Amino acid sequence: MIWRDSKTSVNVNVKIMIDQSSNLKFSMICRRIKDFFLFYGAQNVCVEPTVQNVF
Repeated sequence: MIWRDSKTSVNVNVKIMIDQSSNLKFSMICRRIKDFFLFYGAQNVCVEPTVQNVF
């Protein structure tokens, strides 16, 4: 997925290896990462899911 700071137009690629059946854990990780960027001054962080096939 891509975490984009709309204020600075900086894209931060975040690769997360996670079990697809663990949606609750996934949402918790997303929230923590978003809080992390906001804590360090990012503004209006939005999430753009990227679909990739991993072999």
